[in-house]
Amino acid sequence: FKSESRTISCGVPQGSILGQKLFILYANDINKVVEDVKMVTFADDTNLFASGEDLQQLVNKVTRGMKKIK
Repeated sequence: FKSESRTISCGVPQGSILGQKLFILYANDINKVVEDVKMVTFADDTNLFASGEDLQQLVNKVTRGMKKIK
């Protein structure tokens, strides 16, 4: 699978002292928004896990989850 490129219009400079705390504040409740998908985060990495009957159902679940996070 390949996703579309996106332009980053704002953010926190990489390696900044405040960056980690701001990310935690931003992402703290993000897993409550996504349904039907297990979300695992570590530092600034986020992984979505889903189960389903077939590939199309998996793609649909993960796509819905990503749209809610977006």
